[in-house]
Amino acid sequence: NLEEGNLTPAHLVQNLSDATYNIYAGRLKSSYHLSSDMSLSFGLDGSHVKENKANTEYNDGNTNSSLHSEETKYAAFANYTWNYKKLSLQIGIRYEELKIKYKDELTQKDLVSKNNGRFYPSASLSLPVGQTEMAFSYTSKVRRPTFYQLRNSTEYSNRYSSAQGNPYLLPQYTSDLSYSLQYKDWQFDIAYQYVEDYLSTQVIIESDDPLNRISKPVNINHCHALQAGILYHPVIGLWKPQVSLNIMRTYLDLYNEDGSKIDNTLPYLTCSFTNSFQFPHQWNVFADIYYTGDGHLREYRIKPYTYANIGVSKYLLGKSLLLSLSIYDLFRSCKETEIRYSSNNTFEKWRYRDSRQIRLMVRYNLYNNKKKYYGKTVAADEINRL
Repeated sequence: NLEEGNLTPAHLVQNLSDATYNIYAGRLKSSYHLSSDMSLSFGLDGSHVKENKANTEYNDGNTNSSLHSEETKYAAFANYTWNYKKLSLQIGIRYEELKIKYKDELTQKDLVSKNNGRFYPSASLSLPVGQTEMAFSYTSKVRRPTFYQLRNSTEYSNRYSSAQGNPYLLPQYTSDLSYSLQYKDWQFDIAYQYVEDYLSTQVIIESDDPLNRISKPVNINHCHALQAGILYHPVIGLWKPQVSLNIMRTYLDLYNEDGSKIDNTLPYLTCSFTNSFQFPHQWNVFADIYYTGDGHLREYRIKPYTYANIGVSKYLLGKSLLLSLSIYDLFRSCKETEIRYSSNNTFEKWRYRDSRQIRLMVRYNLYNNKKKYYGKTVAADEINRL
């Protein structure tokens, strides 16, 4: 990759990376019907991931890095469900034990070696009150860094930016508490989210090389958010309109290098107006419009944009054959702009892409009337981190 410019001398850059992964995973689960209203399920699962990664960069000299990492996870879980008429209760608990070890293969230095365990409870309750249905829920979950984020190398992106890994990253833990209420054609929901060790990206500009921007994944102690939404979805003959409005206020303390606080308090707003028309003989037409307002999402500021989609579909052969024609971003108005705040700089990114798409789909379902099984594997969580 040969680069030339006025601010830096022309130079040749070559980056070679090689990574291999070995993943082993398994799950054992058992379910019991305690009665016609109650059921219990429990089980064990585990996974082991071994990674070897090497990186060599030729850029005014050679830079080498090599990382060996191993992660072993054991988990036990149980879930209890009780249904009585329209009342439904679910209580779950999961415990995970994680052992990690990262080693620099060039220096033979142990970078990380630790064990940690954590419980992840969950609960939900739904019940009717007259013509109103209410639901409460609490969930806790973990998001582990990707293996790419955990690398111990710095990779050249272009003459003004580089991307650095961080093998010392911690997992991100999230707790969600929500309440929803539905009355006839109206639905209202409110939610609170707390995030511990929030995974973010730090932008570093060094004084001896101010033209080079280095991005590095880091953990921020915590952040939280409040969200509220309202939805109206009546049925008027052949017409099924749906109007939704959602607003979110995120709380994340960001500071400039001089200690002053960055203003990122503007609520984030989204709304939509979707329309579905179900005509006789399995004809369906839709016309939707979406709007995103000006607001902050943690360390980002999203600028407003809007777009519209339309389409028509037709079922044939007893709903076995589907023909559809759709146009997305009809007016080419989806111009996304975001501003990212960091301690010593502001980075603005915009995408004025040609996002208008015309899609023609022909789908035939060979098993329209047969029961399907959708499996879930433990290995999927680890594969998604590659």
